[in-house]
Amino acid sequence: MCIAILNNGKMLPKKKLQNCWNNNDDGAGILYIQDGKLQVEKFSNAVAVNSTQNFDKFFKRYTDIKSSASGFMPMLLHFRIATHGFSDDYLHPFLVSDDLGLVHNGVISGFGSKELSDTAEFTQLLGTMPGMTNCDMLDIAFIEDAIYTFIGASNKLIFLDATGEYRILTRKPANGLAIIGLATIATPKRCVTTALPLYTARVHTTGIGAILTRRT
Repeated sequence: MCIAILNNGKMLPKKKLQNCWNNNDDGAGILYIQDGKLQVEKFSNAVAVNSTQNFDKFFKRYTDIKSSASGFMPMLLHFRIATHGFSDDYLHPFLVSDDLGLVHNGVISGFGSKELSDTAEFTQLLGTMPGMTNCDMLDIAFIEDAIYTFIGASNKLIFLDATGEYRILTRKPANGLAIIGLATIATPKRCVTTALPLYTARVHTTGIGAILTRRT
């Protein structure tokens, strides 16, 4: 299963990102903010014999972004194992609109085919909803309820908008949601989890980041 990362703090260690790459080796992607706009970059690992070189390209770009003026802003990372849509086009992240993007962990039932990934198709659907330009839209009960109707109990989504706001949507944070500190592999400093009525568990972290991964 894929690994989705919210990096809202310090630079993640190379060893940990290398492990993510090695265990989810179809490729990776980064969603970050530059000059008030979302930027998506994707890194193929289609030629697995060059996996080390491919990872090095990804890691160099990641460190360049984190070392730049944009590096203090939240960013999303994703490492993919393909289940639908076996093409580099379907590496995450995806843009819902110019100002709102996402990464996904899981498999969304009823979406995807050999030609189109489930996340890509689901993102296209979200893009048809009026006003999907920022994370505040995800707080509207009707939209939140609609998303959870599709993603069910096992999927996790991280959204990031061009202002740096983010949302983590998952029904069961205790089942498959891991908050991992950079140095100690433990709960990060100042982590607040708020279970909203019926649905969303929204996780806010400061100074470190959040990693969503399915435990097997």
